[in-house]
Amino acid sequence: MKDNTQNRVTDGVSAVLAALVGALLTGMMWRLRGDHGFGGSFGMYCVLTVLLLFLVWLFPRKNKVNLPFVTLAALAGAVTAGGWGTINHQITGVLTATGLFPGEEVVSEIAVSPLTGVVTMLLLGFGWLPLFGMMLAMYFSDRKYQFFNALEGTAVFYAARYLFKFTAAPAVYRLLCPQAVRLFEDGLNAYGVKESPQSLLLKCMGDQSKKIAAAVNGEAMKIKIKDIPGGRNFFTCCAVLAAAFGALALIVYFAARFRDRKGAAIAALICCAMAVAITVPDALFLVRSPQALAQNSWSFWEYGTGFLFGLLTVLVILPFARQKLKNNVTLFELKGLPKWLKKVIAVLSFFCTFCLAPVMVVFSRIDAQSEKAVLPATIAAGVIALAVTVWFTVKNKKTLSPLGKPPAKAQLACPILTAVFLLLYYFIGPARALERPLSPVTILMLASTALTGVCYALLAVRLNPKTT
Repeated sequence: MKDNTQNRVTDGVSAVLAALVGALLTGMMWRLRGDHGFGGSFGMYCVLTVLLLFLVWLFPRKNKVNLPFVTLAALAGAVTAGGWGTINHQITGVLTATGLFPGEEVVSEIAVSPLTGVVTMLLLGFGWLPLFGMMLAMYFSDRKYQFFNALEGTAVFYAARYLFKFTAAPAVYRLLCPQAVRLFEDGLNAYGVKESPQSLLLKCMGDQSKKIAAAVNGEAMKIKIKDIPGGRNFFTCCAVLAAAFGALALIVYFAARFRDRKGAAIAALICCAMAVAITVPDALFLVRSPQALAQNSWSFWEYGTGFLFGLLTVLVILPFARQKLKNNVTLFELKGLPKWLKKVIAVLSFFCTFCLAPVMVVFSRIDAQSEKAVLPATIAAGVIALAVTVWFTVKNKKTLSPLGKPPAKAQLACPILTAVFLLLYYFIGPARALERPLSPVTILMLASTALTGVCYALLAVRLNPKTT
């Protein structure tokens, strides 16, 4: 059978350029994720979409790549993105209570072991993108996977995650950081709550925004879990431990159920890459000088996390991508579906990949100070998105995919979408980055933008994709 892969990263220079571009692209996008309009799971979707477009151009699997795969893989990573809340600063040896004890005016702090902060951050990263790792494993695997196999893996992850969260996670966290658990117990006692941390975790189904009955000086009241000292940290860390366990269960299941050691190795390495990427930059919170770095440690941590994850992802995949696929198999076949439905799926995937996120960012970045501009700007962005989608449908009416044949089409998709996001970041709304005086993070972003453009162009010349 004709091989459906191209080993285009064949020399050391191309490998270095590929790793550097992956790092710069993901670093910039992760920094955008921390900016107004790009946050939360939606921001993670933007980050992973750009990274995926780069990867499918760099490592083409022509029978496997299509827009529905890119959309689903980015979505899979977005829905599992966790929250760090109080965890980041534990590496400094200090844990903030986040909530006030009755009668306090200043939030108290307790001493914890910095090692617990490091371990918790590693676990946070390991459980951050397990479904994204699964999707990449399916893309580079020799085995044939259907859409329902991805659903099966998703079900395993969530089942293991929720089972562990409400059973073993509280006990494990008590072993890991007993001071943090005692802080929450002290907070509950201060507010007259007789229930234990574990029983509250189950009662509130892990939702730290739930209000519970409390009493202070005989006066009944309702208070959110996250407003009780130690509550936010306890709930968040139990969720972190549960996600890490779910990721481990998924990897083991993947290897046992599908007998796919190569795929399981890729998924495990992606989880490990995310663990390292989100933990190592945490050292920035220990920095006290220079002042510019100390004052912007959070933003530099965001950029550093993305930079390392993009770098490690390319390095992890390179050895596997150089292996020829033993079987020429199609990923997520749509056999049996009517032709019109396949076209609808392709068009919706295009809109979600290239148009939906920019429109939402425009809507979010025009804040209340510019209410009159919200509707016109959103309508304009929507019209542009619709026009681009119509153009795509007409231009690609046969294949409905700008990613597969030839790879040169995918070569343009990544920088175009990245440029759109960067233009929104630099110029749109009161939160625009290009405001004088330029912050150190903005200067880093501008330098990264220029360097990415140069390196991407050099990489494109070296790879010299051929029409097939």
